[in-house]
Amino acid sequence: MKKILFLLLPLVLFAACSKQPAKTYTLEGTATGFAEGDTLFLTEDLMNGLPTDTIIIGADGKFTVIGQADSVLMCAIYEPGNPQNMVQFFSEPASIRIEMTKDPGHAKVSGSIANDSLQAMIESIMPYADRISHLMDSLFTISGEASDEAKWALRERIEQLYTEQTRKVVETAERNVDNELGYYLVTHYDCPDPVLNQRLQALIDQMPAAFQQRPEVVRMRQADQVVDFKMPTPEGGELSLMDDLKAIGITNVFDAEKADLSGISSAQTYIGSAVHKATIDFSNDGIKASAATAMGGMGDGGGGFEYYWEVPVKRIDLTFDRPFMYVIRDKDTGEVWFTGTVYQPSAPIEPKW
Repeated sequence: MKKILFLLLPLVLFAACSKQPAKTYTLEGTATGFAEGDTLFLTEDLMNGLPTDTIIIGADGKFTVIGQADSVLMCAIYEPGNPQNMVQFFSEPASIRIEMTKDPGHAKVSGSIANDSLQAMIESIMPYADRISHLMDSLFTISGEASDEAKWALRERIEQLYTEQTRKVVETAERNVDNELGYYLVTHYDCPDPVLNQRLQALIDQMPAAFQQRPEVVRMRQADQVVDFKMPTPEGGELSLMDDLKAIGITNVFDAEKADLSGISSAQTYIGSAVHKATIDFSNDGIKASAATAMGGMGDGGGGFEYYWEVPVKRIDLTFDRPFMYVIRDKDTGEVWFTGTVYQPSAPIEPKW
């Protein structure tokens, strides 16, 4: 069961939130196999499991919880000391039915459209999770004995089952795009299949208007805005290449409707911004190169580096009064570390390191 739970966790790592008038939800639950006075924890913190409330089980194995539903959250009830034994639910204004047992993976939820659909989805993907877990155990068992062909066949079957399981999740989102479960899957499910992820992200435009105004959806849309495309000058400045690229016919990649980046991104995406800045300084004391890159449009990211090379040479006076290309390479291995072209040499500067 430990592997099965990992397959379900991507669905519960974040809490979706929507504002509504002050309302309440009622949990009516049974805890089969638990004794009177045993406790369960209720949490809204699915990242860390920090308890929001403690549930005391009655003599008949039943419990009741009344909670505020001003915001619809993905919550969970779990057994203390055994957090794998849990049941997830949406805290919608409704009478929600919870069934807990001592056997992890057999809890159930019902009582509202989103919760009924959540339970149906879990039941539809559990057979795939069970099969994947069994094949993974088989793969580990035969790892030192079976042929490469046999192990490859097992891996392929596991991948097929993952894809089929993912398809079930996406189909659930498509059927529930107008309720909390569909919204939650679109905005928080980490879909591993590029084609299916594109189907999932396309549901944003089919959501109710109220869902499309939520901060998470707004952030997803903002990630696809075109700003500019820039490259560095040798002096450390920035040169915009957007106009030059369009002039030679490279235009679709910047167009939200025409861009096709399916080879590197599963979502319908185009380049929003890419800024790269680099500097390199030469002196008789050494060579220092640094660079940083930031990308936008397919998600925010950035990175950079800074290197310093000692150059044990005597002073050599050279005058560069025209464009030139340079290469920094390792004398022993021939490996090229840095290349560049200088179009407008600047005045000498004192090294800063």
